[in-house]
Amino acid sequence: MIPTPRTYFKRPKEEQQSTQTQNKTRNTNVCSFCDKMIKGNVKIHLSEPVMTCHPDCLKCGVCAKALGDLLTVIFLHDQVVHCGGCFAKTLRT
Repeated sequence: MIPTPRTYFKRPKEEQQSTQTQNKTRNTNVCSFCDKMIKGNVKIHLSEPVMTCHPDCLKCGVCAKALGDLLTVIFLHDQVVHCGGCFAKTLRT
């Protein structure tokens, strides 16, 4: 099974019931989360895991804090993206 952005970046529980499937193409103009076209030059592209998204679509998988401004430190823990605060809580438990 090839890892996808959705397996790395889990959505908050209220969004996990989405019936959307990830776009299987690697078109860098399609958001890996919402599957909508990314218009203009403002987009986030990560090489590991491979994903491209709108800045508004990149959120903490625990608390849903917006991370698209790239001013908040981002961690990947147990295949879930965490903001700094949620990652620190994970380490304390």
